[in-house]
Amino acid sequence: MYVASLLAALAVARWESIPLLQQWGNAAVVPYALAAGAATTLALAWDRTSPRKRIRLRVAIAVVALGGALLLPLARAITDRAEDGRATDAQSEVILTEEAAAALVDGRDPYAATYDRGPLAGWPPGTRHHLPYLPGELVFGLPHAGGFPAPAGDARVWFLAGAALAVAGALAIARPRPERGLPVVLVLFAFGARSAVGGGDDLPVIGLMVLSLALLDRRRPVAAGLAIGAAAAMKQTAWPFLPFLILAARDEAGSPARRKALAAAAAPLAVVVAPFLLWHPGAFIEDVVLFPLGLAGEPTQAAAPTIGHLLSTVLPTALALLPLLVVLAYAGFVIARRPALTPARAAEAGALLLAAVVLLSPAGRFGYLLYPLNLLAWSRLVLRRENGVAILIAHPTVVTQPSSK
Repeated sequence: MYVASLLAALAVARWESIPLLQQWGNAAVVPYALAAGAATTLALAWDRTSPRKRIRLRVAIAVVALGGALLLPLARAITDRAEDGRATDAQSEVILTEEAAAALVDGRDPYAATYDRGPLAGWPPGTRHHLPYLPGELVFGLPHAGGFPAPAGDARVWFLAGAALAVAGALAIARPRPERGLPVVLVLFAFGARSAVGGGDDLPVIGLMVLSLALLDRRRPVAAGLAIGAAAAMKQTAWPFLPFLILAARDEAGSPARRKALAAAAAPLAVVVAPFLLWHPGAFIEDVVLFPLGLAGEPTQAAAPTIGHLLSTVLPTALALLPLLVVLAYAGFVIARRPALTPARAAEAGALLLAAVVLLSPAGRFGYLLYPLNLLAWSRLVLRRENGVAILIAHPTVVTQPSSK
C-alpha cells in the first residue's frame, strides 16, 4: 500500500496539471518513501519481532505516512488559502460547496443559482453554473457560510473530520483486530490523501458507507439504513451500493429486515433531498443527474480517460451510454431476484457495480475508484464472512457453500 501510494505521488508530481495537486505529489513522496522503507524493514524482521511490537511499529509507520502525506500538505493548502485568498489553493468542489451553502443561508436555491461572481469567477462555465452534489454535502460548507474564520471554515477541514468520525464509529462497532483495522484506515486516508488535500468531498461519503457496513454486520438494520441514506443524500456515488445493503439487512434474530432498512434509508433522502427537488425540479435534475453524466449543455471537468469517456468522444451520446445502461440493467435484474446476501457479499457486489459505473460513465474520474477499494477492503479484512465466495454480479443465481477446509 505504501509503495502504491508512493508511485501515485510520483505520478502526480510528474504529470498532474493542477498546481495544488502537483504540490501535494512533491510533498507526499518523502513520507510515503519513508513508510515503504520502514514497512519493508519490519517485514524482513517479522519473525524476530513480537506481535505487540509489530502493531506498535505499524501504527508508527502509518502516523509518519498520514502525517507527512495528508495532514501537513492539507494544513499548508488551507493556510495558504486563508492568507492569500487564492482560488487555486482549493479545488472547485471545496469552493462550490462553500458558495452553495452560502446561497442556501441567503435563502436562494443553490441548484438554480449561478456562481459567476466571487471565488469561482475564473472557473469554467460548467463549474460556475452547476452544483453536481446532493444537498447533504452542503453541511460541510455551512461553517464557511456561517462566518467561521479561515482556516477553520475551510470545507476540507470538515470533510476530513466527518470522514474520521464515521470511520472511527465503524471501527468501534466492528472491533476488528488491529492488524486488520489499520489497513482499512490506510485504504481510505493514505490512498485518499490526494483527494483530501485538493477537495475531500468523497471521504465522508465513503466513511458513512463503511459505517453502514459495520452496522449491517452487527444486525442493526435501522441504523445501517440511516447511515447509507445519509451517504446517498450527500453524493450519487453512494447509490449503487444502497440496494445491496438493503438486501443484506437482517435483525438481531437473523430474520430479513429489508423493509426496516429501506424505510430508514429513505428518511434522510426525504428530509434532505426531496425539498430541493421540489424547489426547482428542472434545475435539480440538470445539476445532479445530467451534468455529472456529461449530458448537460456545458461540459463537466470530470474527464479522466475512462472507457466511458473515450467512447463519448467518438460516439453519439446515446451509444456512449449504452454499456453503462446495460450494466445498470443487469444489476437491476440481479437485485430484483432478491438474492440472499451477507454484509461481506453485499460490499463486494456494490464494489463491482461501482467500479463498472465509474469506468463506463461518459464523465468519469479515476479517483472514484476509492469507493470500491474501500468496500472491498472492509469486506475482506473486517466483516464476518463464510469461506465460500460468490461474485453476485457475475453469477446471480449461485449460492456457494462454505468450504470444508
